[in-house]
Amino acid sequence: MNFDRVSQLDETAEKRARLLKLMKERGWGAVVFTRRANFAWVSGGSDNHVRHGSDMGVASLIIFLDGRKVVFTSNIEAPRIMDEELGGLGFELVQYQWFSPRERAEALASLLRTTKSASDDGTPGTEDIEPWMPGLRMRLSRHELAKYRWLGKATGSGIGDVCRKITRGMSEEEIAGMLFSALQAKSVKATVMLVAADDRLTKYRHPIPTPEKVKHAVMLVVCSKRWGLVCSATRIVGFGKSSPDLRRKHEACVFVDAAFIAASRPGTPMVEVFEKGRTAYAERGFPNEWRHHHQGGPTGYAEREFTVNPETPKEQKVEAGMAFAWNPSIAGTKSEDTILVTTKGSEIITTSPGWPMMKVAIAGKTVLRPDWLVKA
Repeated sequence: MNFDRVSQLDETAEKRARLLKLMKERGWGAVVFTRRANFAWVSGGSDNHVRHGSDMGVASLIIFLDGRKVVFTSNIEAPRIMDEELGGLGFELVQYQWFSPRERAEALASLLRTTKSASDDGTPGTEDIEPWMPGLRMRLSRHELAKYRWLGKATGSGIGDVCRKITRGMSEEEIAGMLFSALQAKSVKATVMLVAADDRLTKYRHPIPTPEKVKHAVMLVVCSKRWGLVCSATRIVGFGKSSPDLRRKHEACVFVDAAFIAASRPGTPMVEVFEKGRTAYAERGFPNEWRHHHQGGPTGYAEREFTVNPETPKEQKVEAGMAFAWNPSIAGTKSEDTILVTTKGSEIITTSPGWPMMKVAIAGKTVLRPDWLVKA
């Protein structure tokens, strides 16, 4: 799916209006954006990465209070960035020679010389804008919501298709490779990939893939990205009949997840949503499981903008147009999808077509949550 430059221009205009309001309040004449999440946010979904392993990109966007918009990068990156990422968006190119750090420093200092500035990358002489960015990023525009729904559909179908292909004897690394490939084929990048087979599913909450081979069960966890937006989902595949104890754990886990989802309503303090989930753990006989792993929180241009916890300020409230990924877990199982909060309720966007589901009745609602996919 590609969004045209007209919709991207419309999105960037809305972002700039929000940003200019903050800049006026803080007295900033310019802001430098180099972090990949912020670059994507302010540009309406463009990409400045080369290395997957860094949250800093290879090009910076500089937004000036007077309306000027500059992309600042080296002669290596300039052609592709201007051709494929920022063409037609009204950015002025200022480039420097890759082999001259002095030229880069002087050019950047010249751009910012006459104004009080902020940055997200520690540019000398600037203030840090990052503490304000989650508040700007979390309120999604109509264009972002459309892109998010597409990404959710691609993620949910991708992980579901891979799970159906898993057989006993496959290694965690082989399964991770299948999922990475399936998403890449949809023009979606995996930013987090966790796979746990059998004992590792019970032992670890963040199980990176290993050569361990599947015998009885395997869990797949993925965070996927496109246009800077991130979706999260978890699915579990079992072989043969699961134990009554494990069944009880999963039923409890999806109940907690449903409690989080049902409570994610506009105007509700996020800490109150957290408390609904913590109460649900206790109601189902697992009062301390929430202590062993974070429970998720608002998402968007980061896997989690922050993780909600008992000390989250009440001023942090759920708003329509926000995205959340709650991820309750009990040793041996987990439940996770990405939702969009609307005025009508929570919309789950990472569903896997044809996946076995469990109906959870809670707070006068019926919430569907993924069951285990059981194979012979």
